[in-house]
Amino acid sequence: MKSSVRLRVIAALFLVVIFGLFQNCGVNQFQVAPGSTDNASDIVFNDDSAPLGCKRWPRLCGLAGPYAILGSAKEVFDVKAAGLNMVGIISPYGDPANPYRKAIIEAKMPYIDLLPSSFVFLACKEPGQIPWACVLSEERKNKIMTDFKAHLAATQNDPYLIAYWILDDNPGGDLKDIMIRMRNAVMESNANGAIIARPTVCGFGSILDLTESASLFGGAQDDYVVKAISNFTPQACDFVALYNYAYISEPNKDPSKYDWAMSAVLPREYFYLRAKGWDPNLQPVIGMPSAFGYEVSGIGNYLTPREEDLQTQTRSFCEQGAVSLFPYTWNDLVPNANLLGNNKPMLDGFLKGFDDCKALWRPFKPTLQINPSVVYVSQTEGSQMFEVIGAKGISTFTIYGPDGTVLYQEASKDFPTKIWPNKSSPPGEYTIIAKDENGAVGTALFKIIP
Repeated sequence: MKSSVRLRVIAALFLVVIFGLFQNCGVNQFQVAPGSTDNASDIVFNDDSAPLGCKRWPRLCGLAGPYAILGSAKEVFDVKAAGLNMVGIISPYGDPANPYRKAIIEAKMPYIDLLPSSFVFLACKEPGQIPWACVLSEERKNKIMTDFKAHLAATQNDPYLIAYWILDDNPGGDLKDIMIRMRNAVMESNANGAIIARPTVCGFGSILDLTESASLFGGAQDDYVVKAISNFTPQACDFVALYNYAYISEPNKDPSKYDWAMSAVLPREYFYLRAKGWDPNLQPVIGMPSAFGYEVSGIGNYLTPREEDLQTQTRSFCEQGAVSLFPYTWNDLVPNANLLGNNKPMLDGFLKGFDDCKALWRPFKPTLQINPSVVYVSQTEGSQMFEVIGAKGISTFTIYGPDGTVLYQEASKDFPTKIWPNKSSPPGEYTIIAKDENGAVGTALFKIIP
């Protein structure tokens, strides 16, 4: 088993076990009531400079927090006390008695739901599947979608759930079809009852040192990077999470000799992602610094970063376009591991990197609502009315096309307003931005379907 994947499998299995212990219970046009921005991050991109992906999904931009907290619900408060404002966790919303749910509510902590990635990952590990060549039958895909839609229904009213993590590492095989189906299901949930609109996140891993990558996995230096992103598709991933681990095969390597700035691996990842249709304006990057270290018996080591190393890697992610930070990790229950939750120099380094990123990010907090916040409309003659709530005076109403270009703009103080999709409007997702004369902003997503 590939070592970087092994780490993710261990974490995934722990998450699945914990989820099992805590769970006690199991189109022409849609619209959703607008979600309040009260729980949005105070560090949200200014609408004029943000990627379009952050205009569509402002709740997930400008955040920082660990991928996993598996020790106890108290760690939610520890993360917040450290100055972080997001966590990754299996959604505990279905069980009112779950201590993680109580902690999330009390701490008012936004989180990314990690469970969805396990639906595909575990299906690819079932008996009969060839390792790293997963093929899912139509029957198995339907079962995944049934289970996933039930999970969406069970979590749609959670005000702190801000995104669904639908792909973790490389389960093996061509899985883009099921990933697209899952993303479509999230969109339908957004447009048909979810309390807030949520994006999908796809995670892709690599090794910081490309020579180590080639030695560990065989083949050319880029082989693992290419395989890691093989299931990226713009139709499935609203955000791209990249994690580049500091794996070494030799003992006692000097951390200062490591490329923590990712000057080699990150441009390669971007190159291969672009070749598959990735646009950082439409699918922004979430940076996942390597915030852990331990020995893997008989294989090698994950190098523990020094304070300055983690600060460098964190800052470098943001300098190269990351819009949020999701380090691995606070506590993944690996014995004798150095982690953010138990290693103060690493935590200090990450917090310094977070401060560096906040200096690069232009803070802004949306204060307007557009109702509906997500809508599907058929590609026929018709109209859709949008109401801008809270605007002062004259507002500028802008529509961005699926490729991010401005298609239409008007200034008006008369809301609600209508737009008229017709047969000349191609299918795709259109972003609507309302900005009033005081600079307050609201966003909505409008999808034209055939």
